[in-house]
Amino acid sequence: MAEPGQERQADRAVDLGEQAHRRRRGSRGGRPVSYDAADYKNRNVVERCFNRLKGWRGLATRYNKHALIYRGAVVLAAIMLWLR
Repeated sequence: MAEPGQERQADRAVDLGEQAHRRRRGSRGGRPVSYDAADYKNRNVVERCFNRLKGWRGLATRYNKHALIYRGAVVLAAIMLWLR
């Protein structure tokens, strides 16, 4: 087991490396200038919905071979999530 001081020193080295990387990237790195909290919140809702749909094993693995059957399963899963 490592000493507590050594863990902190390693964390500091990682932080310094991240800061140097951000400085090298300049305006190309980090959060976009046009960051909008409302857009990000809506995007998060959509991503969480997709993750809930992936909870259905048949949807996550694309088990159905025909697109029509797959779409029906997606619609059924969406309705069940909506009614929940």
